Amino acid sequence: NVSPDGDPTLTQERSTIVIVDDDPLILEVLQRGLASQPDMSVLIFPNGESYLDFFASTKPDLLLLDAGLPGISGLEVLARIRARYSRTELPVIFISSDSESAQVVSVLEAGANDFVGKPVLPDFISKRRSYSATSSPR
Repeated sequence: NVSPDGDPTLTQERSTIVIVDDDPLILEVLQRGLASQPDMSVLIFPNGESYLDFFASTKPDLLLLDAGLPGISGLEVLARIRARYSRTELPVIFISSDSESAQVVSVLEAGANDFVGKPVLPDFISKRRSYSATSSPR
């Protein structure tokens, strides 16, 4: 690899992480925390519709998806993702304030790699990122 200024040293690949959540505070906290890490690029979407428009042409390395989105639900977004990509091809971590066991089981059975209750801390997500990429609940 060559850096943009022509330096032949290896450049570090950046992972693209997408956050889809309708809570502006969650988006801000996660974007600031994750974007401060040199190996991550963060994109945010306030609803499932805007993310699915983006998803039609681009696949991120990790998706953080709110379960309770207005309009197209997080589960519907997940169903569309899983129609194209497996758990290992596009890891999805669901985030929700509803951490009842039935909700957790429901999203894992639908194809999520992991489930994290709100509030979500950026450091926690960065640690879970590698775990979610290699695990698949059965």
